[in-house]
Amino acid sequence: MAVDDDGRVTGLTVKLVDDLGATGEGYGAISAAKPLAAFTGPYTIPVAQYDLTLMATNKLPACPYRGMGPPPHFFVLEQMMDIAARGLGVDPAEFRRRNFIRSDQFPYTIPSGNEYDSGSYEEVLDAALDLAGYPELRERQREAREQGRIVGIGVASAIEPGVFDWNAYAIVGLPQTGVPEGATVSVDIMGMITVRVGFSQEGQGQYTLVSQLVADFFSVDMDTVRVVQLDTQSAPPSFGPGGSRLGVAITGAVLGACERLSEKMCAVTAALTGAERADVELRDGTFMVKGKPGAEMSLPQVAGTMLARSDLLPPDIDPRPEATHVWTAAGRTPADEEGRAKSYLTAAQAVHVVVVEIDPDTGVVEIVKYCLADDCGTRLNPVVVEGQTDGSVAQGVGAALFEEYAYDDQAQPLTASFMDYLIPTINEVPPTEKAEVVTPSPFTPLGAKGCGEGAIHTTPAAVMCAVNDALAPLGTRGARYRPRRNASGS
Repeated sequence: MAVDDDGRVTGLTVKLVDDLGATGEGYGAISAAKPLAAFTGPYTIPVAQYDLTLMATNKLPACPYRGMGPPPHFFVLEQMMDIAARGLGVDPAEFRRRNFIRSDQFPYTIPSGNEYDSGSYEEVLDAALDLAGYPELRERQREAREQGRIVGIGVASAIEPGVFDWNAYAIVGLPQTGVPEGATVSVDIMGMITVRVGFSQEGQGQYTLVSQLVADFFSVDMDTVRVVQLDTQSAPPSFGPGGSRLGVAITGAVLGACERLSEKMCAVTAALTGAERADVELRDGTFMVKGKPGAEMSLPQVAGTMLARSDLLPPDIDPRPEATHVWTAAGRTPADEEGRAKSYLTAAQAVHVVVVEIDPDTGVVEIVKYCLADDCGTRLNPVVVEGQTDGSVAQGVGAALFEEYAYDDQAQPLTASFMDYLIPTINEVPPTEKAEVVTPSPFTPLGAKGCGEGAIHTTPAAVMCAVNDALAPLGTRGARYRPRRNASGS
């Protein structure tokens, strides 16, 4: 990483050798490609280079984990930011501030060709620092060090690319564009609404989101909406969860289907009341004729007429009270010869502030305080956002401090069960204090961005930056490259 005397990062080069294991192909390789979608993080780094080599070895095969590549990328990038800040004698929070993309620069294209939609990075930083009481933390750290304690404070920021497109993986052989998500919305004679989708419920709350969207659109209770998963032969085009995309994509699909169904029902209401189609509108769950009080029909009335008395409808109106819409992210571009493309549609951002204390006798790291602020655009369901954040913080703590794939000299895995593979429990995952900033995306329905991977992009880096900060007075760091030695010791 190149940095000038004013503390501005002017260039970044990364050389990555990625071990894909014994069946090094396909899906496992996307973890090496995805970092390009947020390659320079939240910073105005004007020039960047990526030298990538994929390797097949006799280890276990690799496949995507939550985040699929950016977490280890930011793990390194954020430590480099700290190294540069420390070398220049600049506070790590201030160093990041100097290099943040400014709010007036969005939409912002990074060197890899991807476009960030919106953001207010300094506002997110200030929210995290205020929540943590940053100046007071530094003062308490100074006092702790005078007592001989090993205390560190980590500040890290990262981008969560959301709503992926296949062009993000052009460098590993997936050059096409377009990832669709479809939904069919229908109403029965009793006014019950069914939404048919092509993905299963996996625990991220998307069925609840679908019900919320439809209930709000038609001004009905959520209890009147049910979501049904169709098989792959019957469903509209669908990809489902993955790449922090489904909340945004299904919102576009459902709202598009609701709009189409509403337009059809407005036409039916116009035919039955003798009004012009342009004069009928959906208001508070009722189809009303403008300027004619009392000339209106309820949702069940319109649906019932369509189902039972299609003979009353003009021939150009489809009598089925249902509509389908397939949503795809707009503005995605084919990758050029160097893999540059507008790939991910959104760019959420977060800043984490972590305080750790290291036991000088055992080296055990205790997370003393954990604060974060994030901006994932409009929060369609704040409870789901909080749950996704808590879960990815837990995974990030595990990645930084506990989990490891260990092998012997014959490449036999030593961590083949949870008796050997160490994961954090509720005792090791810290409670988090959270603040939120909202800069709606100009490119998505309702301004939402992805949040499904969230803190896994930032947590490992923030924890390791805190560890390194704790060890800085000792002249060492917590994560260093140690080359393996052969039998001769060379």
